Amino acid sequence: MADRGGSDRLVLVCGAVFSAGLLALALLPGSLWWLAVPLALAVGVFGSPANQIVRALWPRLTFGAERNAIYAAEATTQELLFVFSPVLTAGVVAFAGPRWALGLLSVLALAGAVGFAHSLRRAGVTGPDPEQRDSDSARPRPAGVCCARGRCASCCSCRCC
Repeated sequence: MADRGGSDRLVLVCGAVFSAGLLALALLPGSLWWLAVPLALAVGVFGSPANQIVRALWPRLTFGAERNAIYAAEATTQELLFVFSPVLTAGVVAFAGPRWALGLLSVLALAGAVGFAHSLRRAGVTGPDPEQRDSDSARPRPAGVCCARGRCASCCSCRCC
Protein backbone atom coordinates (compact mmCIF):
# COMPACT_ATOMS: atom_id res chain seq x y z
CA MET A 1 0.00 0.00 0.00
CA ALA A 2 2.69 2.47 0.94
CA ASP A 3 4.65 2.00 -2.28
CA ARG A 4 1.61 2.72 -4.45
CA GLY A 5 0.87 6.12 -2.91
CA GLY A 6 -0.66 7.73 0.11
CA SER A 7 2.08 6.72 2.51
CA ASP A 8 1.27 9.73 4.69
CA ARG A 9 -2.35 8.60 5.04
CA LEU A 10 -1.25 5.05 5.78
CA VAL A 11 1.05 6.26 8.55
CA LEU A 12 -1.71 8.44 10.00
CA VAL A 13 -4.32 5.67 9.97
CA CYS A 14 -1.95 3.11 11.46
CA GLY A 15 -0.76 5.60 14.08
CA ALA A 16 -4.29 6.60 15.08
CA VAL A 17 -5.54 3.00 15.36
CA PHE A 18 -2.39 1.89 17.18
CA SER A 19 -2.61 4.81 19.58
CA ALA A 20 -6.33 4.27 20.23
CA GLY A 21 -5.72 0.58 20.82
CA LEU A 22 -2.95 1.26 23.32
CA LEU A 23 -5.17 3.75 25.11
CA ALA A 24 -7.96 1.16 25.19
CA LEU A 25 -5.53 -1.34 26.71
CA ALA A 26 -4.46 1.22 29.28
CA LEU A 27 -8.07 1.94 30.26
CA LEU A 28 -9.26 -1.68 30.14
CA PRO A 29 -10.81 -2.64 33.50
CA GLY A 30 -9.15 -5.47 35.38
CA SER A 31 -12.32 -7.56 35.23
CA LEU A 32 -11.98 -7.71 31.44
CA TRP A 33 -8.37 -8.89 31.53
CA TRP A 34 -9.13 -11.65 29.02
CA LEU A 35 -9.81 -9.03 26.32
CA ALA A 36 -6.23 -7.76 26.57
CA VAL A 37 -4.74 -10.57 24.45
CA PRO A 38 -7.00 -10.26 21.37
CA LEU A 39 -6.95 -6.48 21.67
CA ALA A 40 -3.15 -6.45 21.83
CA LEU A 41 -2.97 -8.72 18.77
CA ALA A 42 -5.33 -6.45 16.85
CA VAL A 43 -3.38 -3.35 17.91
CA GLY A 44 -0.10 -4.96 16.84
CA VAL A 45 -1.36 -5.34 13.29
CA PHE A 46 -1.53 -1.55 13.02
CA GLY A 47 2.08 -0.86 13.97
CA SER A 48 3.42 2.06 11.97
CA PRO A 49 5.15 1.15 8.68
CA ALA A 50 7.50 4.12 9.11
CA ASN A 51 10.66 2.02 9.00
CA GLN A 52 9.68 0.36 5.72
CA ILE A 53 8.66 3.68 4.19
CA VAL A 54 11.94 5.33 5.17
CA ARG A 55 13.98 2.44 3.76
CA ALA A 56 12.09 2.73 0.50
CA LEU A 57 12.74 6.49 0.39
CA TRP A 58 16.51 6.46 0.83
CA PRO A 59 17.23 5.51 -2.80
CA ARG A 60 15.08 8.46 -3.94
CA LEU A 61 16.81 10.94 -1.64
CA THR A 62 20.45 9.83 -1.48
CA PHE A 63 23.16 8.44 -3.77
CA GLY A 64 26.38 6.44 -3.51
CA ALA A 65 28.42 6.69 -0.33
CA GLU A 66 25.87 9.04 1.22
CA ARG A 67 23.21 6.32 0.88
CA ASN A 68 25.45 3.75 2.56
CA ALA A 69 26.12 6.15 5.42
CA ILE A 70 22.40 6.83 5.84
CA TYR A 71 21.59 3.10 5.92
CA ALA A 72 24.29 2.58 8.55
CA ALA A 73 23.06 5.50 10.66
CA GLU A 74 19.47 4.30 10.42
CA ALA A 75 20.41 0.74 11.39
CA THR A 76 22.42 2.03 14.34
CA THR A 77 19.55 4.25 15.50
CA GLN A 78 17.13 1.36 15.22
CA GLU A 79 19.39 -0.89 17.30
CA LEU A 80 19.71 1.82 19.94
CA LEU A 81 15.92 2.05 20.08
CA PHE A 82 15.69 -1.73 20.48
CA VAL A 83 18.11 -1.55 23.41
CA PHE A 84 16.93 1.56 25.24
CA SER A 85 13.17 1.58 24.63
CA PRO A 86 12.44 -1.41 26.90
CA VAL A 87 14.65 0.10 29.61
CA LEU A 88 12.85 3.44 29.43
CA THR A 89 9.46 1.70 29.34
CA ALA A 90 10.39 -0.38 32.39
CA GLY A 91 11.40 2.83 34.15
CA VAL A 92 8.00 4.41 33.45
CA VAL A 93 6.27 1.21 34.64
CA ALA A 94 8.36 1.19 37.83
CA PHE A 95 7.79 4.84 38.70
CA ALA A 96 4.28 5.51 37.38
CA GLY A 97 2.67 2.13 36.67
CA PRO A 98 1.78 0.10 33.59
CA ARG A 99 -1.30 2.14 32.69
CA TRP A 100 0.78 5.31 32.55
CA ALA A 101 3.40 3.55 30.44
CA LEU A 102 0.75 2.47 27.92
CA GLY A 103 -0.77 5.95 27.94
CA LEU A 104 2.64 7.53 27.32
CA LEU A 105 3.35 5.06 24.53
CA SER A 106 -0.05 5.88 23.01
CA VAL A 107 0.72 9.61 23.00
CA LEU A 108 4.22 9.07 21.59
CA ALA A 109 2.92 6.76 18.85
CA LEU A 110 0.33 9.29 17.74
CA ALA A 111 2.77 12.20 17.90
CA GLY A 112 5.35 10.22 15.93
CA ALA A 113 2.83 9.25 13.25
CA VAL A 114 1.58 12.82 12.85
CA GLY A 115 5.13 14.18 12.74
CA PHE A 116 6.31 11.59 10.23
CA ALA A 117 3.27 12.09 7.98
CA HIS A 118 3.85 15.85 8.09
CA SER A 119 7.51 15.32 7.15
CA LEU A 120 6.52 13.11 4.22
CA ARG A 121 4.13 15.78 2.97
CA ARG A 122 6.68 18.58 3.36
CA ALA A 123 9.28 16.57 1.46
CA GLY A 124 6.76 15.77 -1.28
CA VAL A 125 7.39 12.02 -1.17
CA THR A 126 3.95 10.69 -0.28
CA GLY A 127 3.30 9.14 -3.68
CA PRO A 128 5.03 6.36 -5.55
CA ASP A 129 8.49 6.86 -6.99
CA PRO A 130 7.99 8.23 -10.53
CA GLU A 131 10.98 6.26 -11.85
CA GLN A 132 9.65 3.03 -10.35
CA ARG A 133 6.17 3.67 -11.75
CA ASP A 134 7.59 4.28 -15.24
CA SER A 135 9.71 1.14 -15.13
CA ASP A 136 6.70 -0.92 -13.95
CA SER A 137 4.58 0.23 -16.88
CA ALA A 138 7.38 -0.44 -19.37
CA ARG A 139 7.91 -3.98 -18.07
CA PRO A 140 6.38 -6.53 -20.46
CA ARG A 141 3.53 -8.57 -19.05
CA PRO A 142 3.34 -12.32 -19.53
CA ALA A 143 0.62 -13.61 -21.80
CA GLY A 144 -2.75 -13.90 -20.13
CA VAL A 145 -2.12 -11.21 -17.51
CA CYS A 146 -4.70 -8.45 -17.51
CA CYS A 147 -3.62 -4.90 -17.97
CA ALA A 148 -5.00 -1.82 -16.23
CA ARG A 149 -7.83 -1.55 -18.75
CA GLY A 150 -9.03 -5.09 -18.04
CA ARG A 151 -7.96 -6.63 -21.34
CA CYS A 152 -5.67 -9.55 -21.70
CA ALA A 153 -2.07 -8.69 -22.58
CA SER A 154 -1.94 -11.59 -25.02
CA CYS A 155 -4.56 -10.03 -27.35
CA CYS A 156 -2.65 -6.73 -27.74
CA SER A 157 -5.82 -4.90 -28.75
CA CYS A 158 -5.62 -2.35 -25.98
CA ARG A 159 -2.10 -1.17 -26.94
CA CYS A 160 -1.23 -0.45 -23.33
CA CYS A 161 1.03 -3.47 -23.02
